[in-house]
Amino acid sequence: MKWFVTYTVCTLLCSFAIQGQKRVNVQRKADQCHKLVDAAVEYIEKNPIHKACKAFVSETRWRRGEIEVFVFSNKGNCLIFGSQRSVIWDNIAVTHKDILDEMISVGKQGGGFVNFLWNNGYMNAFVRLVYKEDELLIVGAGFYPDSGEYITEQLVHSAIEYGKSTSAMTLFEAVSNPHGRFRRGEIFLEAFDFNGICVAHPSVELIGQNLIDNMTEDHQYPNRDIVNIAKSKNAKGWYEYASRHGGARKRVYVERLTTTDGKEYAIVGGYYPAVTEADVRAVVKRAVSFMRTHGAKESFSELSQPNGRFAYGGVTLFVFNMDGTVMADMANPAFVGQNLINSVDQDGQPMVKIILSQANKYLNGWVSFHERNAYSMTYFEKVKLLEGDFVVGVTYFPTGKQVTVRFMVGKAVRHLEQLGAAEAFQDFVAYDTEFIRGDVYIEVLDSDAVTLVAGPYQRHKIWEKDTVTVDDKGKLVSESIVAMAKGGGGWMTYEKNNATRRIYAKQVVKVKNPYKEKYDEFVADTVKSDKAEKIYESFTVVCGYYL
Repeated sequence: MKWFVTYTVCTLLCSFAIQGQKRVNVQRKADQCHKLVDAAVEYIEKNPIHKACKAFVSETRWRRGEIEVFVFSNKGNCLIFGSQRSVIWDNIAVTHKDILDEMISVGKQGGGFVNFLWNNGYMNAFVRLVYKEDELLIVGAGFYPDSGEYITEQLVHSAIEYGKSTSAMTLFEAVSNPHGRFRRGEIFLEAFDFNGICVAHPSVELIGQNLIDNMTEDHQYPNRDIVNIAKSKNAKGWYEYASRHGGARKRVYVERLTTTDGKEYAIVGGYYPAVTEADVRAVVKRAVSFMRTHGAKESFSELSQPNGRFAYGGVTLFVFNMDGTVMADMANPAFVGQNLINSVDQDGQPMVKIILSQANKYLNGWVSFHERNAYSMTYFEKVKLLEGDFVVGVTYFPTGKQVTVRFMVGKAVRHLEQLGAAEAFQDFVAYDTEFIRGDVYIEVLDSDAVTLVAGPYQRHKIWEKDTVTVDDKGKLVSESIVAMAKGGGGWMTYEKNNATRRIYAKQVVKVKNPYKEKYDEFVADTVKSDKAEKIYESFTVVCGYYL
């Protein structure tokens, strides 16, 4: 089991536009986590721990979609983590003692939410402590939020608690770390005193400046309003304004921090709710057109302007030449002229090498990495000019599982087409590949609706028919999913684990499949057979999430 995030790479040559998007109700999920943990603690208090763990793993009443009960000992031993039986007896204290310490600390305060990496995604979990059989146990249940609003509010809340438990200066140092605990992609925190002086910010050049009179293009004074929210009776609230980044609307959440010595500050976090994949592609295409009109050399300075004509929301634009040298960089103009061919993401994956390789192969497409404690998505295009070949890209950090799900299906389809079933299936069922992101993972059905892949959690379901995709009423939905995929693919919903599950399915055809023989007669030498390797089959690739 791997407790950290791996990179995601995919090239898509078509639009991701999703009609009728349905978002996760994160507040409802947070409430469900709280109630489920309270019920689990009560059940543990009344029953032996082995009986409780057996119930948590086998009884559907302890599930709300992807939300399941987990139990750790205070030494970090995993007693149960819902249906993820393969992690039982693993010890998180070995690799992530900070997670264990935070759970215990929050539990000692009566319970609360913690945020941590699990299965390549950021889980938000409610935890409590309970004493049982002379042992302190951590009981929790969590989900993977996809809402910019929810993530922003939780980061601010977490910062407030951190500042109260440590000191304002310690908090400000953590907030000013551009890759620290209070960063999630484009979402970051900043802090002001009540005079408008910036006391913490990931852009360190702003620290110490009085920003109270900063004005937007539509004549708003956001920092004045932010300080006033913190000064108000409620001491917290939401605020929206048109940013200097292309006029994109930014939503910020503000909360007052009062230190032990009576000093008061406004802690602020924000996100851009309206930025989409279409916006990202549009910025790239405008930049490419500008380069073709003005020439590469004249364009690079303009493309590197943080608040220039190509700025939009939280997206960042860059240009590389084909050896990995930065020609333009909106987020980090100081990088211009540097060769970043060996730069890596948080998991050590060579981002620039991957982008250049994909650009050479496909000319345009999407790639995804793990940066700033979140998943980024970058759209790129290769452009040929008199001065040479360049790659123009724009990076943003999407929220919304409907985006992640469709992105992952497209990536899995291409993976199957490139590698064939034998190798692709190995990656689809592994914990440490790019095909699992929290509760989002790949399933594969054959043309008879037999399960061939069910993510890393449910390998025991492989070769069975209509087991993974049976709804709560016993209705078999696998054949409907396969039929929909054959008809061009799309979205559908059904009830599972006491919640509504929304899946996206797409068919992939003419894939090498060494497992075509009758599944109950399968033998090891089938894989080695030349005849078997020439067999082609169609598959239905499925990915989904719970509303």
